Amino acid sequence: MLEVEAKYSPIVPFINKEHVMLTGARRLNWLGPSSEELFLDIYQKLMSFLEDGEEPLGDALPIILYIMCPGGEISPTFAFYDLLNYILSPRPNIIAIGTGMVASAAVITLLSVPKEQRFLTPNTMIYLHQSNAPIPDGAYSSTEVDGMNRSLKWGNTQYNEIIAYETGLSVRRIVSMRNKESIITPSDAKRWGFVQDILPLKRP
Repeated sequence: MLEVEAKYSPIVPFINKEHVMLTGARRLNWLGPSSEELFLDIYQKLMSFLEDGEEPLGDALPIILYIMCPGGEISPTFAFYDLLNYILSPRPNIIAIGTGMVASAAVITLLSVPKEQRFLTPNTMIYLHQSNAPIPDGAYSSTEVDGMNRSLKWGNTQYNEIIAYETGLSVRRIVSMRNKESIITPSDAKRWGFVQDILPLKRP
């Protein structure tokens, strides 16, 4: 069982003098491809946690957000990012932990919380790549195709700018990493500002 001890408190800021068992905390699971259904499930659970809490949002015990996602639809991750950064005030106390793979759209989910509350497990990779949405010939009118292309371009721009803002890397660097279909290791993710640290493990 995964356990984080008090001795790691300088690295993991939500640890108190007692042990915190991550498996026993309030949890949100962003598992599987990003979709409207997944966002709705996360939203409803988050609202139930906030409504049940007796402490102010920013002071409550943390909610642990587990992320293992190969990508998927970008709009739900934009919605989650906006929910935490522009809609809920004060911001909910959420610790994001990426595990396994955090790819494509899911990177925005990870970056939805402040850097000091973002972590990866040791065997996790972050994957950045260019969005591609092939449009079948003759399936849509030229007006519809133009709208789809503009939507894709806008989404790519927002995606690049959010990652640049949350990591401190330049937009040009993000575009280059996506063009190269970059695999980012936990150590590089820490060095490049994607996460605060790699989560310590207590082994038996």
